[in-house]
Amino acid sequence: MKILLVEVHKGLHIWNGLGVGYLSSYLVRYGHEVDLQFLNFDSNIDEFISILKEKEYPIIGFSASYYIVLDLTLSIMKRIKEEGIKSFLIMGGHTPTSCFDRIMECFPFVDSIVLGEGEKTLLELLDKFNQIETWKNIEGLAFRFNGEIVETSPRSLISDLNTLPYPHRKKLMKEELPLEPLCLRETILYAFKRRMMVSASRGCYGRCSFCSVYHFYNFNLRRGRTVENVVGEIEELFKKYGARIIAFNDDNFFVPHDKGKIWYYDFADELERRDIHIIFNFQCRPNDVDYDLFTRLKEVGLHNIFVGTESFIPRSLKLFRKAITVEMNMKSLEIMSRMDLDFQVGLIVFEPFTTFDEVKESLSVINLLYEKYNYASPLWIERLRIYHGTKIQKMLENKGILEGVFPYYSYKIQDEKVNTLSKVIIEAISSYTGTEKDSMLAPQTGNLNFLWGTTYLKDLPDVKKGDIKYLPRNRVRELSIETSQFFLNLLYEVIDFIEKPGFSPDIPLEKLISNVREQYIRENRRIRKIIEKELVM
Repeated sequence: MKILLVEVHKGLHIWNGLGVGYLSSYLVRYGHEVDLQFLNFDSNIDEFISILKEKEYPIIGFSASYYIVLDLTLSIMKRIKEEGIKSFLIMGGHTPTSCFDRIMECFPFVDSIVLGEGEKTLLELLDKFNQIETWKNIEGLAFRFNGEIVETSPRSLISDLNTLPYPHRKKLMKEELPLEPLCLRETILYAFKRRMMVSASRGCYGRCSFCSVYHFYNFNLRRGRTVENVVGEIEELFKKYGARIIAFNDDNFFVPHDKGKIWYYDFADELERRDIHIIFNFQCRPNDVDYDLFTRLKEVGLHNIFVGTESFIPRSLKLFRKAITVEMNMKSLEIMSRMDLDFQVGLIVFEPFTTFDEVKESLSVINLLYEKYNYASPLWIERLRIYHGTKIQKMLENKGILEGVFPYYSYKIQDEKVNTLSKVIIEAISSYTGTEKDSMLAPQTGNLNFLWGTTYLKDLPDVKKGDIKYLPRNRVRELSIETSQFFLNLLYEVIDFIEKPGFSPDIPLEKLISNVREQYIRENRRIRKIIEKELVM
């Protein structure tokens, strides 16, 4: 049977994502025909509809793993039905799994949702597509039958990920798409063509209250692939597709039971043995940070790590169910500060119960990051997002402080001063950050993070002089610290305003927001002009 798999994503990518890639290779293995399509906010939906009318796919599956693309995905599915296209429409991914019942109740044009891991469920659905009376026996599926929404029993997870074929890769993005800034356009394309995502595992051993990952995997722990299987895939990407940047999209790159980190040392040895020269990045928890191991991984291409510290406030860490302490977070920073590696830390500064004193304490720690811990990543702080089905969503709902309409939940921060600070910063800068609204970034964070990567990419043996534009690493560091210090000062400026005698959350904030926005725009332009002027080849 023929199926179209559509990846709906929030950003620009040259290659398809792993979700649809794994589904495609698995279905093809068992004799089905699969086409892949990529859509984002800039896609021509009229052109997409025309393709559907021409191809007449019996089934169209949509992968929507991010809440930010849920509206876009649903609007496309609705349009398909309105155009009279008779395809059976399926959704899958983290977001649809976590709120499948609400989606199917609210949006009648969604015919079915695959719950959790999709390979086996989707294969069985295709094999039994014309036997709807048997669908109730397909595990991991929600569908409509006789006017009712049917949820079948959960499907067991794939125990051996090595049995899965490598995910299909298809070049999806048109190279003539506009990319900013223009001076980096060719370098961005060069990097994106050579950047591939790889998943060495599925799941996470953490149980964070704000995260939907362990719900998606039915509360199971992380499952990993063998070193040979993972490096075999990387070697194929290296030789067949010219991949030089590997982005591990594992929810957590590490496992708790591998005390000697044997898998990871073997991984480094295998990359060396096969003479694979790449740069790569991953994310991990603070308790996984290991100086000796990271030093070894750096020798074979590790260049960037995201460390999920999330907070340096004990109460917040407990609310988040991080199962780590402030001391453990600080220890991970001390280790990272001794390594010449680009690293970011998670900084959820704002959550429903944050106090004004806690904000100031968090900012003091952030200052310390730059002054003492050799931190040089552009400042990126977050307001906690609330996802449907998570522990924290249910807790806020029970307390009566959950706001918003499904699935876009929000909340009012209980401390009026903190709520005002969050509101001012988000309203002032959200149009200029290029990411989700609850993310608060220093000016030019996106371009500076990209330039951090180019300082490592340029040193690979087959990257020739003139292939990419870059800034020297020390200059990227200087600019990252400059823009971060500006952003911190901007936050302190708003704090000073809020602390003035007579402050009330009811006073007009338009003038303050406008002033913050103007300063942010000026600094954004200043850093960008420096980048444009100083780029070298």
